[in-house]
Amino acid sequence: MGDISVASWWPMIYTSAQSHAMYVAQLCPGPFGELILEESRGFCNQGAPTSESELQLRQAQSMTLISKISSIAHAASMAHTHPNVATEILAATRDFCKRVPLAYNACNESIALTANISSICHRGWARVSGQG
Repeated sequence: MGDISVASWWPMIYTSAQSHAMYVAQLCPGPFGELILEESRGFCNQGAPTSESELQLRQAQSMTLISKISSIAHAASMAHTHPNVATEILAATRDFCKRVPLAYNACNESIALTANISSICHRGWARVSGQG
């Protein structure tokens, strides 16, 4: 790929990740939006890669970032839909963000977060409806 290609690809990856995060954070105002922007800052503050292998790592990290942003957005939606357990959903989402680094494939952790949120919502429904 070469140094010139590395230098030319990074701004596109960086800008794309930053734009996506800013857009989704606007759709998820409040603490969930802040989590999204925090994740984006963590990615963007790494600095430009200087080699092809570093660029490949940044590309993988950008995919993890997108996955984490999607998970946070889902959590925000569920918290909005189930306000009686919004605090629990936010806590689970914060834990997810702390546990899952960008240098990690977040797919399994995202699935686990979704399952955890579903359980939280079910327990919340059961409490409200007198079932639990």
